[in-house]
Amino acid sequence: MSESEEILPIENPPEIMWGENRSLLLTLRHIQRILRDDPDTASDLLSVAYLDARQIIEDADTVVQEVRGQRSSQRKLVAALAESIEGELEADDHADDEAGDDVDDGGHAGNGKADLPV
Repeated sequence: MSESEEILPIENPPEIMWGENRSLLLTLRHIQRILRDDPDTASDLLSVAYLDARQIIEDADTVVQEVRGQRSSQRKLVAALAESIEGELEADDHADDEAGDDVDDGGHAGNGKADLPV
């Protein structure tokens, strides 16, 4: 990796934090809001979101492997994954509640859920 490709640390904006943790869903929401006005920051945050998503998937894979193996350590892994998932959902629901006052589009607050025809 060359110096121009080196990953530089970025400061987490408060809009992507839930408690003391960075939230993947809040990061994606923030990227949607700033993409046109600040594409460089959006690109940096998208890289962070990718790494967070990859870590979540790796953690979920570890849990699945442990559950399949019926090891005693599975309870700790499942609890950690459940806590992470609950935190993401709480942060996203809170953002929906906050955005609900700002958006008048029939209740859709841009949470990434599309209204798909059945």
